[in-house]
Amino acid sequence: MTMSSENLVPDVEKGTVVVVRESRPRSDPWKCLGISSFLLLVGATIVLAFLHFRAGQQALRESRALSEPLEAGPRTMKLQAERAQKPAAHVVATIEGDHLKWDAEVAPTMLLHGMKLVKNKLVVPQNGLYFVYSQVVFRGQACPEEDLSLTISRYAVEYPTDKALLTAFKSVCVGSPAPGPSPTSDQWLESLYQGAVFRLEKGDEISSQPASTKYVDAESDQVYFGVIGMD
Repeated sequence: MTMSSENLVPDVEKGTVVVVRESRPRSDPWKCLGISSFLLLVGATIVLAFLHFRAGQQALRESRALSEPLEAGPRTMKLQAERAQKPAAHVVATIEGDHLKWDAEVAPTMLLHGMKLVKNKLVVPQNGLYFVYSQVVFRGQACPEEDLSLTISRYAVEYPTDKALLTAFKSVCVGSPAPGPSPTSDQWLESLYQGAVFRLEKGDEISSQPASTKYVDAESDQVYFGVIGMD
């Protein structure tokens, strides 16, 4: 739709006055609406991108926080736990019969802020999130009859029996036709490590054991077990 304006122009030859109409475009409301919608869409896209960026940064920070215990050594973890005043435990093992006996009396072990080692299990002092981890090193010269395995279990008041939290398996001498000495008589060395964050309750008892200690390298200082408070 257009609006017009009128101008009076004298016609000298005819002695009359001619009315000249000039059309003037009128702003199109649909065009304005389209521009406004486009600007709103751009603004919404920018806001969503910003929120997504912030969420990604937060997830990255949380991921790094959870991975710190994996990358830090026992001494570093002890310092972090002391500064943060969080329950923390790191114990090492010796072989006692058919199971590992965890020890908190030798370096670089620790029991901090209420964590206890009772009947070969780490006892949680309060409710919260905990990073639970363990590693066992295996060594041998003959192919094991069964897969190597490591299980971290939880014994809770609500269900008074050991329930597996984490279980890891690994095969040795893959492709060997039968258990026994390897064809080259070379020694093999394998390790099983696992760790994850769990919500635990006060009084929960956490344990870590391989299925068999036959091939456990008890002389290695890389056989350990720990629980660290996260919140």
